[in-house]
Amino acid sequence: VDGTDNTVDRAGGKDQKDELRSLADARFTKADNINQVNPMTWIGKGMLNLAMNKMDQARFFFEQLTLKQCGEILPALIGMAAMKFMEKEYRDAQELYARAMAKFPVESGAATRVGFGMACYKLGQIDRAKAAFRRAHDMDPENVEALVGIAVLEMASLDDVLDPREYRAKAENIIKMISMANLVDHTNAMVQNHLANHYFWKWTPVPGTVEVDVGSNHIKGNMSINLEPGDRIRIGHEFETYVVKDDSIRDGGKTFKIKDNWKFPSATGLKLWKKDYDRVLSLAKGAYSATNIPEIQAESLYMLARVY
Repeated sequence: VDGTDNTVDRAGGKDQKDELRSLADARFTKADNINQVNPMTWIGKGMLNLAMNKMDQARFFFEQLTLKQCGEILPALIGMAAMKFMEKEYRDAQELYARAMAKFPVESGAATRVGFGMACYKLGQIDRAKAAFRRAHDMDPENVEALVGIAVLEMASLDDVLDPREYRAKAENIIKMISMANLVDHTNAMVQNHLANHYFWKWTPVPGTVEVDVGSNHIKGNMSINLEPGDRIRIGHEFETYVVKDDSIRDGGKTFKIKDNWKFPSATGLKLWKKDYDRVLSLAKGAYSATNIPEIQAESLYMLARVY
């Protein structure tokens, strides 16, 4: 339901979303006139009301009509579980998702495992949440929510890893999962924010090497790309600074000026890294535009502010 809302928001904003909801409601009413006891019409109306945060109406269609008239059919169980989750009744949501999985182990699919995992997470059952997200990923390797769920929980446990090699391997695997999620759905705001945060901290190697004299703020190199004023760079493993403008340099970009003087002995063959802030800006702006959830938009704005 949230994903559908976001897609409509991107397509044309609030006016188009309201127009499509009205159209859906009219079609459901027409379906009711043809057959007043069709469970799928009830389910559709329940989902529509759930998307509009009309919980009492959603409960009526899921519980009072569908579940009472048709028994525990899968869409009604999932709809009730989603409603309970939105009402922050996480234990009830967990129980309903569990019933859906037990009664329909195959048909319930990966999405139900994600819902179950989210309920477990809200209840502080982290290991159960991880297991649920991993099971969802096994069932559907391209399920974005499962990939993000695994990545976020693994990220939270990084502080417990003491071995540097294990830490690097685990961190790389987390980024691979988030990158995979972005490939599957490049409009997912949560994924874009996580990637923006990753690239904010990541140093990107610049092909080539540089040389610098002690006390100088002019760097000579054989880089394959030109650096721009304002680029944040790192020379070697310790020296961080910014590229500044110098109109007197005219050698095709092989020499550039830095803000701070080089404080180490003269050296050649030094490696160079830079921050890819353009990518951070692109991801954060994309995340902000891709959602109407204030908390996620606030995170996007925070990413933008850090770069600026």
